Amino acid sequence: MKILNIISGLEKGGAETIMYNLIKNDKNEHIVISLSKSGYFKKLLIENNNKLYLFNTSNFINFIYTYFCIIIISIKIKPDLIQTWLYKADFMGSLVSLITKYKLFWSLHHSKPSTKLIGIKTKVAFKCLSIFSLFFPEKIICCGNSVKKFHSKIGFDKKKLLTIYNGYSSEIFNTKKNDKYTKLLNLNNSIVLGSITRWDKYKDFKTLFKSLNLLDKKFSNWTLLLAGRGLNEHNKELINLLYNYDYKEKVILMGIVDDIENLYKAFDINLLISNAEAFPNVISESMLSGIPCIASDVGDNKMIISDLGLTVKINDEIDLSDKIFNFINKLKDKYYKQKLKILCRKRIQENFSLLSMIKNYNKVWNNR
Repeated sequence: MKILNIISGLEKGGAETIMYNLIKNDKNEHIVISLSKSGYFKKLLIENNNKLYLFNTSNFINFIYTYFCIIIISIKIKPDLIQTWLYKADFMGSLVSLITKYKLFWSLHHSKPSTKLIGIKTKVAFKCLSIFSLFFPEKIICCGNSVKKFHSKIGFDKKKLLTIYNGYSSEIFNTKKNDKYTKLLNLNNSIVLGSITRWDKYKDFKTLFKSLNLLDKKFSNWTLLLAGRGLNEHNKELINLLYNYDYKEKVILMGIVDDIENLYKAFDINLLISNAEAFPNVISESMLSGIPCIASDVGDNKMIISDLGLTVKINDEIDLSDKIFNFINKLKDKYYKQKLKILCRKRIQENFSLLSMIKNYNKVWNNR
């Protein structure tokens, strides 16, 4: 089967990672069209021998030009179906499907954001896509239960919405010993809190730093590793936050890390503190690596973590500080820590495997 994938961009994000892992491990032929010119996965897709088309859709004229180009490309390659990833691509794919009549499948990767963080453009986009959902896609694939619930509430066609959980490779993310980052960063003598995320309005760094300020009064032997897009020395706003809390020596900014599977192994606890999430990859990846998580109670976080970690109230630095402190004390018990490591990995292997995700996508594409 020949599948034309249209995605909003190729930066290192959750949906982009899932698309890449699906394409790399699926037996079908995959062609990729990106609505932006560059990104982290551009090189990886080329190395994987995927046919890749890159466009600039930063303004209306470029969007219209890209639209006609995609119509020509799709007619030329004759795909069995079009799979779109993220809202902009869902919108573009719908317009392409209108002309070409190819079967269309959407993939949704966002859950309910705070109403304060939703702009007018986003609200208009939701309204347009909710109307489009009635006519264009065969099915609308949601990466988690919270995603399905949110889009159902805002008017997306309930009959077409279904959930396929993100899936993860237990070969890449494993519990084999690797002390690369522990040695490189000299982390042997402190509790390592890690957060692989990005600089984004939905990520709650202020609450995280406030909680660490409170934690410092009870337990000060910690180091925080921050990795991801925008989490580097060039981010002046982030640097100012660190100086405000006098954390310049206790927080290490990693930026984008290519081998995050090794970085997880330097963590004692993985943190994901946000105002909104869907089905975040970093929780499952961390647990597959045997590292327990503390995350904000948003999206599907609680369901993924189950009773093997903790969730905290959003914007509540006291709750977060207390739970980090209590969890650190629990992990001092080596037997408990080892048992938790095994159970974390087992939960992801049994419920959110990469193989299961690929099988489920294929079932939907083949209408089974």
